[in-house]
Amino acid sequence: MVQSNYMKFHKSILKLFLASFMIVSCSNKDEHSENDFEFSLVKFESPVIQRSKIYPDWKGLATADACVISVNDTLKAWFSGSGWLANDTSCGHVRIGYAWSLDGINWNEYIQNPVLNRSDNSTDFDYDGVETPTVIYDENAQFNERYKMWYAGRSLSCSNVQDHKIGYAYSPDGINWTKYTANPVIVPGGDSSWYNTAVYGPSVIYEGNIYKMWFTGMDTVLNNQSTDGKANILYATSINGINWSIHSEPVLVAGEQSEADLVVCAEPSVVKINGVYHMFYSSLDQWDVENFQVSHAWSVDGILWNKSHQNPLLLVGNVGEWDSYWASHPAVFYNNLTQNIQMWYTGRDNELINDFYNYYWDIGYAELRMN
Repeated sequence: MVQSNYMKFHKSILKLFLASFMIVSCSNKDEHSENDFEFSLVKFESPVIQRSKIYPDWKGLATADACVISVNDTLKAWFSGSGWLANDTSCGHVRIGYAWSLDGINWNEYIQNPVLNRSDNSTDFDYDGVETPTVIYDENAQFNERYKMWYAGRSLSCSNVQDHKIGYAYSPDGINWTKYTANPVIVPGGDSSWYNTAVYGPSVIYEGNIYKMWFTGMDTVLNNQSTDGKANILYATSINGINWSIHSEPVLVAGEQSEADLVVCAEPSVVKINGVYHMFYSSLDQWDVENFQVSHAWSVDGILWNKSHQNPLLLVGNVGEWDSYWASHPAVFYNNLTQNIQMWYTGRDNELINDFYNYYWDIGYAELRMN
């Protein structure tokens, strides 16, 4: 069985007690409105950013975790790739690549990918790999910081220990990145917190001179808290993108308001449309079958959220289709011209990988429209 760090990460984070690649009451539901949002959805039939199936390529094992923004009418994507290092093929590592597109379906990948690499220093928080990027473009920032990225890093190489923290990097062009020297910028809390194990999967919006981040926090310390053994979504704010104030409680809790996410709310992607925040996130209803799918929630303030009655919104494919096992880890962009929400997501067709050449672990595409 081919095993990458990306696989270990999700197998152990989302199946908490097997090795392998949150405190909020119902009052956290937004009481400003009882309205819900209805979506129609169409999937593109095949992946749009694929693993290379080449050994020992940097994305030979998987592509996943896309983040997509639009700059000057060009869609720009940063995504995780799992593969090998040129000088060390003992195990897989996850790094971040870049691609651009005019339609969101046909992508041109940067020939010198990856653009964000793991650290070469074994004491750094991202020595093992970097993944789950979120990027914003700030035309008013200093030239060398026009592009800002937050990402998850893991330090213990070729290990099942999950110690993910969130780091920050900046770039003048989205290709040449400089990591913040005092990384990481967000770390797990103590044992009594509801994010005591790992933090990852950030989604950042910049508005009103405030950086707003939603991210995943894991609680694997079993100490009789309602968050024990769950992944939930947290919220933080910052005036500089480096020093963050984390909200006192998770803002989206697994199992509340919805049965689609009984054990996992993770990897949020947030977009603001007509004054309303829309969050699309990975959801899981049971540990026995890891069929991660995409669910939706909305909010008027980014803190009090309403989960959609349509959840899960983006479903795994039928047996035999490329995304029949996973359809999750969403990235969304609102197209003002078409008034559609464009979504990129991670798809898989199998839990077990027995043949390096014959499996899917790639990035797919869908379009959503509010009815």
